[in-house]
Amino acid sequence: MSSQEATGTAWISLEQNIIDTAVNEWSKRLLACVRIVGHHFKLFYYSQLKNGQLDEMSAKVSEM
Repeated sequence: MSSQEATGTAWISLEQNIIDTAVNEWSKRLLACVRIVGHHFKLFYYSQLKNGQLDEMSAKVSEM
């Protein structure tokens, strides 16, 4: 079985509510990050990634 076939098989076996929950949680987390940082989130994210400071931002988001 190729990796593409395996991915397709895994995707088909996922229940829709699992996918919906994951998307919903990601959306909430992203919105929390934007609230903390402001509208220039992408620039902030990459600067934090470059400086190794993403854990600090993740902690702030987790508190929300």
